Amino acid sequence: AFINTVDLQQEAAAGKPGLKVTGVDTDAKLVEILGSQTTNDILYVNATALTTGSAFVINQDQADTTTRTLARIIQNHTGATGTTGLSIQSDAGRGLFIDTNLADGDYALEIDAEQTTTNTAKIAAASTTGTILDIQAEALTDGRSINIYDNSMTEGSALYIDSNSASTSTRNIASIIQNHSSASGSTTLYLQQDHATADALLVKGAVTVGVDNTGHDVKYFGATSGAYMLWDESEDDLTLVGAARAVVPDGQLVLGSTAITSTATELNVMDAGATVITPTVASGDAFVMDDADAGMAQVDIDNVDTYLA
Repeated sequence: AFINTVDLQQEAAAGKPGLKVTGVDTDAKLVEILGSQTTNDILYVNATALTTGSAFVINQDQADTTTRTLARIIQNHTGATGTTGLSIQSDAGRGLFIDTNLADGDYALEIDAEQTTTNTAKIAAASTTGTILDIQAEALTDGRSINIYDNSMTEGSALYIDSNSASTSTRNIASIIQNHSSASGSTTLYLQQDHATADALLVKGAVTVGVDNTGHDVKYFGATSGAYMLWDESEDDLTLVGAARAVVPDGQLVLGSTAITSTATELNVMDAGATVITPTVASGDAFVMDDADAGMAQVDIDNVDTYLA
């Protein structure tokens, strides 16, 4: 018989569901709705009076380990580019909450994306002072809070952070904080580059370590055991240890504001172990002496001859 509409009303004291459908055919759909609507809803649930219950519940208590999906939404046409598979609007409270008690090794949330040139996930937030993405891993000991695998990259970035704000306020574009003073074995940022000549760290801009009056030790190791350069913040000294050396090209050493124009060969003459020569002393020759008026200076040998005469 043709039925235009069906209207069911549950009595206030019924104590039973207003509509109950029991299926006994194990390989056929229990309920199928074929809707011809184009601009209206096919299935609409109005739960205005709801307080502590749920508007929609799927409950399964089945121990079978066969792969299955409890709820599935399928948009099955590649041309429907304006379609959203699932839209959730929440004017208060939480928009989406997943409470998972899965066994080890399974995901609480997994996205299998097949698109190759568009984004997989996007967060468009209007937050100004809150946290847009908050990951709380308080129980984590030897795992990873965030794990990014990328074995196919050629020119992109595994992690890209871009800030284009003109504000002059003090801020950090990225902050990594190890916040416990007892964690002596922790490394705040670890970088590994397996290529022999490629950069592990490339910085374009100023680099500051510590703040005025509160510095930090900075150590650079060499290829020889025990060789390193250390900026010792407690001593305010830059120290070369072991086989480490300071190599400065001729003419590029400056003390204070005075350039040292002597070559290494000339400076080595002052070494106590330098080769002693017996030159022929003649008028116009000079030697280095500490003059009471001029200090250390090259002195014409003729002045000594006059002094001794």
